[in-house]
Amino acid sequence: MLLLIGGSRRRTAAAALIAILTALGTATPAAAADTGTVAGTYTTATGAPIVSALVRAYNADPLYPVTTAATDEAGHYSLSVPAGSYRLEFTHQDHATQWAPGKLGPFSGGVYTVTGDAVTTVDEVAVPVGRITGTITDPAGAPADSAAVRAYAEDGGYTGYATTSGGRYTLTLPVGRYRIGVAPDQEYFLEQYVPGKTTRSDGTLFTVADGAALTVDERLLLPGTVRGQVSQADGSPLAGASVQVWPVDTVGGAYTTADSAGRFSVKVLPGEYRIVFTNSDYSRMQYFVGSKTQETAARYTVAAGATLDLADKFLPTSSLRVTAKDAVTGAAIADFCANADSRSECSGGSGQLVLTDVATGPTTVSVTDSTGGHFQGEVTVQAPPTGTLDVAVTLRPAAVVETVVRDAATGAPVPSTCLAVVSVTSVNLGPDVFSACSDSTGKIRMGYLEPGPKSLFVRPEVGSGYGAQWVGPNGGTGNQLLARVVNAVAGQTVTVPAIRLDRAGTITGRVFTAPGVPAKRGVVSPLSWHPGSGTTDLAADIGADGRYTIDQLGPYQWPLLFTDFDKALQWSGNVGNRHLAQRIAVTAGGTTTYDMTLAGEATITGTAPDDTGWVIATNAVTGDIMGMASVTNGRYTMPVVGPQLMKVAGIPVAVPRKGTKTVNIP
Repeated sequence: MLLLIGGSRRRTAAAALIAILTALGTATPAAAADTGTVAGTYTTATGAPIVSALVRAYNADPLYPVTTAATDEAGHYSLSVPAGSYRLEFTHQDHATQWAPGKLGPFSGGVYTVTGDAVTTVDEVAVPVGRITGTITDPAGAPADSAAVRAYAEDGGYTGYATTSGGRYTLTLPVGRYRIGVAPDQEYFLEQYVPGKTTRSDGTLFTVADGAALTVDERLLLPGTVRGQVSQADGSPLAGASVQVWPVDTVGGAYTTADSAGRFSVKVLPGEYRIVFTNSDYSRMQYFVGSKTQETAARYTVAAGATLDLADKFLPTSSLRVTAKDAVTGAAIADFCANADSRSECSGGSGQLVLTDVATGPTTVSVTDSTGGHFQGEVTVQAPPTGTLDVAVTLRPAAVVETVVRDAATGAPVPSTCLAVVSVTSVNLGPDVFSACSDSTGKIRMGYLEPGPKSLFVRPEVGSGYGAQWVGPNGGTGNQLLARVVNAVAGQTVTVPAIRLDRAGTITGRVFTAPGVPAKRGVVSPLSWHPGSGTTDLAADIGADGRYTIDQLGPYQWPLLFTDFDKALQWSGNVGNRHLAQRIAVTAGGTTTYDMTLAGEATITGTAPDDTGWVIATNAVTGDIMGMASVTNGRYTMPVVGPQLMKVAGIPVAVPRKGTKTVNIP
């Protein structure tokens, strides 16, 4: 948010700013057949026009500014833009920066479609605001000029900003609760939080009410100084070193660069710190004094107005000669990579490698089999100050699956098709499980697999025209229960017969939260997923009219998972068990319509430790995640669809069709 101080001077500065912004790269594009207009009015809640506000059109995705206009005496604005999709930002010195319609962030706002030679009307009403004003003084008590004052919303969703003039500032903010951060001119690393706290969460929450003004004064803390010298292992200056002073118990801190003599000096707020430095190309890092890890680094207390003098030099280095072997057979592993102390090398099939310039002291060496035939292994050794140390690392054998992907009709290889190998008893197919894709010959090799019976799922490249499938014994299927079972064995490579891809079809339809009431957000997917990893690109967003379209599925019968975020997760047919879901038939090159009205739901609630974060509920039969809820003040509540058998944080529960089940998590 921009702060302009003074009555007429404020209005004059605002007008000048509008003129400058309009001239700098935001001029209205020349009229053309593919150019349209966004126009409307910006008013207060009482209908009064807001004059000289900036209205900026941003391209919707990716987000970048396109053009800017100012509102006139009637609060009217008009923007000429190329045909496309846009987000609109409204800015005025006496109001909060907001995004149409009445939102405080760009991605919570709406997207407006503009067509050629047409006018899209977007009227905006200013959100209710209040003000925080006050005086910022320096450590000696004198008014602090050009101090930065920032407001942090309680939920982190909005930040207001102002600078002081003569020590005074004003923040115009949407109604809500805020913490206030203050820093000297251009020294944001010295930001403190009212009243005189160095950690944001310790700052006082101030309530901003509609039309009200709140006075918040603050005196800047007197900083301390950390200075010193860093050197190479031989004692020569470490010129251009990066030095970072990190608070022990919070984020932030300060950063500086050492001069040609390796000397540095930086101001920090009073508190406890760790100090780390790197060479100019960031290839080596070390903590004061002589420590390789943050856990073993020294802690330093910096007092207000005091100076802490330090010196450190890089530890001497040696080399590690690394070999790897199978943990079961003891056989040597030829092709692997290793890393230690930010050094990494690969053996290239030779059976050994050398890591150079490894700092003396405790060092963890991690080794990965390049072929996928073993799981990663590691060992901690004491790197010597000179010479070469031999290090042998044992790796637990993994299972490997190999296959080839072909066109079902022609037999031609299909590249860029990605494979997921999952347990036959459960599946959460987020994007991270598709870690292997077919090469130009159609071949896929998937390693690092735990042993046991597996199902295979393939996802062709977007736009290829091929459909996704569970790999069946004789072609594709949309039902995991009908998929081929592949028995993965540790230490062995299983070759699966060629996977044959059929052409894709489409499922489309509308999702309703109640009869005739379209869902306005959410996701439809043929696969379940973990909320921490997200969905795959097979999933489709639900549009503002409740419509969805999935066009990358093979011509089989598929279940679909529905959610609009506020409702219970449920499969087609309003069930919680994927294996009992209604299946939608897809035809190659065709379109199938499937509408879904989300079912009435049951509720699971209870107590849980606050540090639990999120409570996850799975279907007890399929293992699919079918409910999730955050823990607030030791309680959680989640909507679920019933009846189904579930496990809540591993605790079995029978969910009724309607009603509430209480599950307290110890």
